[in-house]
Formats: sequence, C-alpha cells, structure tokens
Amino acid sequence: MKNFEFLFWAYNSVWLLLAAYVSYVLFRLDRAERQVQRLEEKLSGHKIAGGREGAAG
Repeated sequence: MKNFEFLFWAYNSVWLLLAAYVSYVLFRLDRAERQVQRLEEKLSGHKIAGGREGAAG
C-alpha cells in the first residue's frame, strides 16, 4: 500500500483545493449580495426624475 501513498495525497489535495475554491466563491457571493442589498436600500428612497418609473414608453 506504500506505493499508493501519492494517490492518497493527490486525492486529498484535490478535495482541499475544491473546498477552498467553493468557500472563496461563497464568500464573494455573500459580499456581492450584501452590496446589492445596500444599493437597493440606498435607491429605494429615490424616485426617478419626472415621476416616471421604469422604461420610457
């Protein structure tokens, strides 16, 4: 079983890298969601000039 020690470490390394990447993506997603929420709160009190909301028709 000694010959397959490299396989054990390679397998674990891949899973550790995958876990780190997923954690990084989740952290960025959480930060982006908070930023969008702050922007929505900031814009919720503002009306579009001229009283129109949405696309011009």
